[in-house]
Amino acid sequence: MIGAFFDGYRETLEVCRMLGVEFTRMSSVRRTAIALVLTVIAAEISTAQGQKALSLDGQITFYEGQPLQRSVPLSADVVRVLLETKAGKQGMEQAAKSKRTNAAQLFRAAEVHLGGPDEIDLVVIGIPPMGLAADMGWFWVVHSARKNPKVILSVGGDSLELMAS
Repeated sequence: MIGAFFDGYRETLEVCRMLGVEFTRMSSVRRTAIALVLTVIAAEISTAQGQKALSLDGQITFYEGQPLQRSVPLSADVVRVLLETKAGKQGMEQAAKSKRTNAAQLFRAAEVHLGGPDEIDLVVIGIPPMGLAADMGWFWVVHSARKNPKVILSVGGDSLELMAS
């Protein structure tokens, strides 16, 4: 930990030199204080980015027709919000009568954690006829799947990849 801190300190000094900050005219105490503050800020940013990246544990790429790592059943509330989308309505129009009575069988879903480990979100993939073509599917991302689910993305394609931002 201490070694990493001093490496960050040296890198911070180098960045300051590249930005044209003149350390030669400052006292050594002031120079050290500025470098330490910048190092701490950089460490905090790095930690925050690392925490966001950790929230995308498990499967991050989803392919139409490929197995899901964390397959989960859909609740009636999630099915309802999916069927309220334009793609959901179109898929229901094309579905056989037997599939319309149990619309959950038109979807498969995987649990993901977009916001944090306690927040359950879903990536949902349509099962034909809830798709676009033979090798193109329909994908939905449902936020807060267990309480007050909301579709935050609805898109067609052959795959969907989640990325940390």
